[in-house]
Amino acid sequence: MTNTEIKSTKVIYKYELPFKDDTCIVQIPENSIIRKVAMRKGDLAGPSVLWTNGDKYPLVWIECDKDAPLHSVEFLIYQTGYPIENDLVYLDTVFEDPFVWHIYKRKDI
Repeated sequence: MTNTEIKSTKVIYKYELPFKDDTCIVQIPENSIIRKVAMRKGDLAGPSVLWTNGDKYPLVWIECDKDAPLHSVEFLIYQTGYPIENDLVYLDTVFEDPFVWHIYKRKDI
C-alpha cells in the first residue's frame, strides 16, 4: 500500500510562528499533537518559506486530523536566561545564530 492509498484524515501540517512581542496565536486543528519546532534554514525546492517581509520565523509541525475544527493556540518564545511564565508547556529549543530560543505554548485557550 502506498501513502496515496491510505484512507485517513490524519496528516502532518507545518505552520509559521510569526512572533510579535514574544507571543503569537495560531489557528490549528483541535487535538493536534505538536511534533517539532525548528528554524528552517532553506528549502531545497525553492526559497525559504521563512522570509516573509524580511523576517525569519520558527516553524511548528503538528500531527492532526485535517477535518477537525480549528482552535487558537498561543505560542511564546523566550531567550536563554529570561524569566518564563508559570503553567506553560515546553515544546522545543531552536537555534538562530547567535540566538537560542525556547518555545512554549499556553495551555489551550
